[in-house]
Amino acid sequence: VKVNLQDIGAIYCSKNSSFAINNEGEVYSWGSNTWGHLGHGHVKPLSTPTLLPCFSKSNNRSVKVTSLTMGFNHTLFVTVAVDAPLALVEAMGGVPASVFSSSRSYPSSPSGLFNLSPPAGQLWTTGALMATGNNPSEEVVLWRKAAAWENKTVVHCASSLKVSYAAMSDGALMAWGNNILGTGEEPAAVTSPTRLWDLDAHKITNVYAGASGDWAFCLTDQGKVYGWGEGTDFRTGLGSNARTIFPKLLEFTQPVKRMAFGFNHGIAVCEDFSVYTWGTGKGLGSGGRTTVQRTPTKVPDLEQLAVCDVSAGRGT
Repeated sequence: VKVNLQDIGAIYCSKNSSFAINNEGEVYSWGSNTWGHLGHGHVKPLSTPTLLPCFSKSNNRSVKVTSLTMGFNHTLFVTVAVDAPLALVEAMGGVPASVFSSSRSYPSSPSGLFNLSPPAGQLWTTGALMATGNNPSEEVVLWRKAAAWENKTVVHCASSLKVSYAAMSDGALMAWGNNILGTGEEPAAVTSPTRLWDLDAHKITNVYAGASGDWAFCLTDQGKVYGWGEGTDFRTGLGSNARTIFPKLLEFTQPVKRMAFGFNHGIAVCEDFSVYTWGTGKGLGSGGRTTVQRTPTKVPDLEQLAVCDVSAGRGT
């Protein structure tokens, strides 16, 4: 089906919702909207791509969107000042915990967007507050701005079912939500961003959340990968199907550059262009030799190729 969208620079999709960012930093959304996460101030579904007024050039905006990320019931937008250079980059997001709310009704909300000069990496969110699965209410359709976090900015985000992560400009990793967060604690509701102190010796550049929200990974500037969460089907790549409540190092022979995750498996591209997979299922690329890999294992059928990027689906 052809839709009337032009100059699109990035597209994001989840199970039942979609977003598109054009080259001017404007955002279109459509699909299921049960939690108000499409950003239009209501919970009605949208059958066609619809421009978000708060990011529209015709609405005297002060910010534009560089990237966004979709959780189960929330969406996070990374913005820059409207006169800043726009570079559309990959990002995954979450819903901020310390927030400011606007009580103004749609379409005037969020009023704060027209009265600020935001730094790069500022976060705005719409959808279910805190990503803890609360039921739709008047509050879930309001826009909220993330706290400054000591004037640091966000460089990469990840979100999934009831969890959110943010890699900060100083290399710290923050987590919040209601699941295994890698903080060394058993699953519990964490309603404000909490630092993963076990990773403080590293500079985190990227973070990834598994589809079910109870497993995650992060990547350092040295190409090291740390994982935590439920080890069901060996999807954490740590050699066990046991629960891990704090980050543990995965073993690779080369620094990792890119990563992607399916429902029960992970895939990574290393500095030498080799590809590794782990977990369970046919998405391992093992040629039918096995459907279980407890730790990252090189894909032999790709050794003659210089792989530069990867993606993953439910079983692919």
